[in-house]
Amino acid sequence: MKRRRADYFRNYDHYLGQQQRLFGPKWQTPTDIIGEAEHYGLITGNTRGEHTRLLEEHQKRLEPLEMRL
Repeated sequence: MKRRRADYFRNYDHYLGQQQRLFGPKWQTPTDIIGEAEHYGLITGNTRGEHTRLLEEHQKRLEPLEMRL
């Protein structure tokens, strides 16, 4: 895994806070970053925090997209 992506997972709450300031408190990424961080074993004390708690208040369940060939 590239170093920048791993840093994003490890410090997700900080990056999410920047995104929420730009796009509003209901902003959510189109992927489950927390789930990916858990999958790769990159959860740290900085992955979750005040911004991820705010996200959880507004988050809508992500649904898979239908793929058509």
